[in-house]
Amino acid sequence: MQARVVADVFSGRENPSWQLDSEQTAEFNRRLAGLAAADTVPGPPALGLGYRGFVVELGDDTVRVADGLVRTRDRVRQDRERELERWLLATAPPELEPAVSRLIAAALSH
Repeated sequence: MQARVVADVFSGRENPSWQLDSEQTAEFNRRLAGLAAADTVPGPPALGLGYRGFVVELGDDTVRVADGLVRTRDRVRQDRERELERWLLATAPPELEPAVSRLIAAALSH
């Protein structure tokens, strides 16, 4: 099964998306499985303007990766250094708009 990644950056227009190949999907699952459970259960993710994270569609499951947290249907995991977000950005195709890449990279540097 291959995963589909959506960069949640736009309001009012379609967000950029791309497919992970089977090796990348396996790597995503490996990275996801290696994350520790969150110490506390945070509130819902922020839905303001600009970069709001990545949404990864894995079959029937949706994984939201944003702000150092990874939310699946049944758990919240920590990604304090935002390594999974950075890895997902690195999988983006070269044709991803440079402005979108810069926006996400700037958000990840904070």
